Amino acid sequence: MTSALIILAIQFTDLKIGPVKLSEIIFLLYALLCLKKIHKVTYSYFILFTFFLLATFVKNPFMSFDNSVAPSFLKTSYWISISRYLELIACLGFTEYICNISKKIGVEGLVRLILNSSYYFSFLLIFLYLLNYLGTDWISVSHEGSFFLRLKGFYVEGGPLGLMYSMLIVLNILFVGKKKYTLIFLVILILSQSKAGVSCLCAYLAIYWISSFRQSRYYSRFKYILLPISVVFFLIVFVFISNIYIQRIVDTQMLQVYVNNNPEDYSVTAGRISATFILHEMFIKNPIIGIGMGNYPLLRNLDEYRSFFPVISIFDASGYGGIIDVINQFGLLGLILWGMILKKIYHLTSNWKIVFLSQFPFFFGVQMTFLYPWLLIGIMLDGTQIQNEKCDRLITYGRKDIQ
Repeated sequence: MTSALIILAIQFTDLKIGPVKLSEIIFLLYALLCLKKIHKVTYSYFILFTFFLLATFVKNPFMSFDNSVAPSFLKTSYWISISRYLELIACLGFTEYICNISKKIGVEGLVRLILNSSYYFSFLLIFLYLLNYLGTDWISVSHEGSFFLRLKGFYVEGGPLGLMYSMLIVLNILFVGKKKYTLIFLVILILSQSKAGVSCLCAYLAIYWISSFRQSRYYSRFKYILLPISVVFFLIVFVFISNIYIQRIVDTQMLQVYVNNNPEDYSVTAGRISATFILHEMFIKNPIIGIGMGNYPLLRNLDEYRSFFPVISIFDASGYGGIIDVINQFGLLGLILWGMILKKIYHLTSNWKIVFLSQFPFFFGVQMTFLYPWLLIGIMLDGTQIQNEKCDRLITYGRKDIQ
């Protein structure tokens, strides 16, 4: 049952009953059932989200909205904020569930359960992907990609799937170290063509390699040669991946000409490219408490925010997610309060490295309402198991180096 619920939460992000995701219903109910005995960190997140929901309701009467793009009344102003709030509460329910399982079977036992379940589920994804590749759309788990058919699994697109699998690879490196897990997860990451997933994994490997090298006897001899080389290598990878967006964003004049001539090209007029400009305008005008919970799709068409981009008829998310979403919806105040909660988590674990690791998915743009980044936070809530020396050394040097 535990394996099935975790797979449902981290793999089936778009499985719905009507307009509501099945996993959100389950963990929202779980959150309500354990309301009286939730962890103090979970309670802090609950207070944070409740405060900004109320702040949104106070601010909304003084704002204009384009409700014409809403696909249903649940996506209109006020209702979309309530929907987003309930999604976040479901994430907290999942966090509590993971914390409680961790207390029963231990952190390493929980991670093994997650990795083993994901390992076998990955074979199903690969099988369905091959069927799609051969032209059989019995169950569609792919869409057109830049290089070849792109695996998306049961996500909306391949990017978030790849980012989730990069997190699984990191968990395997830290706690289990099985090569067969890494191999299969890398296959999924490659098939997903996830730039965020590759960037996240490269960033972790850079930190891990440098941390390991600092402890070796060769560090003093080669630090002035190998460290610059490694930094340059990972910078090249980062620039190569980000260049896809930067080339189209830096030359604003050329981008404006393209947008004027191709207003129906939603790959440019919607999503991350347009959001780069729109989010900037939103932050300048709403720096302290943000634009409000879930309001971006209903505001992005307004003249005061959309810059030279046209009005679009689709319900558009910014595509950035993560920490950018925190700043956009909750402002600088939300970012400060988010940081204060992380400090509270640090006091549980006495380990900044694992706190930082838990935020990796958010740094690389996963949506706050996805359940899988909250899995890492749930693991950390049982701080007594994270504080021990073995886990600290795992985070710093890797499993192989301490065996």
